[in-house]
Amino acid sequence: MARRLAVLLGMTLALPAAGADLDLLYINRCVGNCQLKLGFDNAIDRKSSLLSGDATITEFPHGDAVFNAAVACVRTVLAPYDVTIVTSDPGAVARREVILAGNSSNAGLGSGVWGISPWASGTPLDNVIAFAFAAEIGNSVDNLCWTAAQQFGTLYGLDHEYYCPDINSYLSGCGTKSFTNFAASCGEFSARTCDTNGQPATQNSAARMSVVPGKSVVIFRDNFDPGPSP
Repeated sequence: MARRLAVLLGMTLALPAAGADLDLLYINRCVGNCQLKLGFDNAIDRKSSLLSGDATITEFPHGDAVFNAAVACVRTVLAPYDVTIVTSDPGAVARREVILAGNSSNAGLGSGVWGISPWASGTPLDNVIAFAFAAEIGNSVDNLCWTAAQQFGTLYGLDHEYYCPDINSYLSGCGTKSFTNFAASCGEFSARTCDTNGQPATQNSAARMSVVPGKSVVIFRDNFDPGPSP
């Protein structure tokens, strides 16, 4: 299951403007493996505070068809928002990156961890790396998609929700997940108050994503208008 770790920040982070480079999202399958260093979170410098030490993350294990389907699903989930999703290394450009590859032991974590992201109590983080451990998740396109999208949501400052239809929820068995237009309690397997820097005790993930990164100016990005979630 996905989990988050707190990180200590020595700076004030400004919210990104719609359409800025800060809204570049990179899904990295680690072709030929990813080499990462333990350090202050910096995607360009290949550093992560979430590791137990310098690490090699093994490449995506499920083949091109599964990877491409998972990426297409992530694009659909994030289509309402002002983001650009790439699967090729953007180089020395600030981005929110999710490594969709490897297993949790590559990062020095125990088995069974599906994903992990830096966390700053609801403050959006840019130029950092989150992880969706594809070998732990398995070859389910939905699970790969929803875990990766959840990590992107966390990098935008979203807490976990105790509301099954939401991407940010650990709960399962309720059909297709999305960023929902619903004021949900936060929590993993029980309800709790949201840990989001003075935000309301509940979380509406669609509403928050509509502010940061903002709504897409492309109404029919995937040939349909998804409209608000129920």
